[in-house]
Amino acid sequence: MLPIYDDITFLELLEKGGRNKPWLIRALINDTYEEYVIKLFSQEAELEHSFTAAEVFGSILAGEFDLSTPEVALFDLNQENIFSFPPDQQAEIEEKGFGVKFGCKYYQGSLAYSKKLHKDQIKKRVAIDTFFAFDQLINNVDRQHNKPNVLYRDDGIMLIDHELGFRNMTDAQNNIRNANPGNPQIHGHICYELLSKANNNTKKSYFETFEELLRTLDTNILDPYHEQLQNLDVHSGNFADIKSFLEFAKANHGLFIRVLKSVIS
Repeated sequence: MLPIYDDITFLELLEKGGRNKPWLIRALINDTYEEYVIKLFSQEAELEHSFTAAEVFGSILAGEFDLSTPEVALFDLNQENIFSFPPDQQAEIEEKGFGVKFGCKYYQGSLAYSKKLHKDQIKKRVAIDTFFAFDQLINNVDRQHNKPNVLYRDDGIMLIDHELGFRNMTDAQNNIRNANPGNPQIHGHICYELLSKANNNTKKSYFETFEELLRTLDTNILDPYHEQLQNLDVHSGNFADIKSFLEFAKANHGLFIRVLKSVIS
């Protein structure tokens, strides 16, 4: 399960965030102050799509496919621990709702991904075929060149912002069954061009590692996190569809890979 912290200090609003401007906060963790980025989704938005659950599930699953993500945690925002926050932030919490929020560790000095980065530099930092396949597995349409949602570091690339993943998982399962990639934005993925322009011999080896990891995936890996979120009254309404999809993709890993190869052929 994820750790939960409540000794929090607001630092600043990160203006370059996405649809929800994230906050940079400082949390007291084991007698040490550490900086995290947290997101506030309204209760109405969470009922429409389980954004917090998607962030949690995406971060956990990424690790199962040897992909890096920032360290993640949950933060309990309540009336008692926000009294020192600026008035605007207090008002935002009151509007969107108190309770548990998702956060990931802040890494100072990380660079936003840029399409101008040389492809060899990207390949040195992440397995582009696994990266691409993972986003299709979680049905994430949000990793595009204009909004790549990665942190570019000297020691690798970290995946962030899985909030739009895990939508329409029943449709995603039917798409695999019908050998249809389904996601109309798949060609805009930041790894698509690198994969599609590779030579045929290279393409033959793509997705081998991912397929083996999918074949051996423990599809119960998300269960304790789902239970934790339920106990904390965090909405994760389509969890049954998510788990059903993962079980289907694992059982049909060969078909899933054939669909991916057809996309980059």
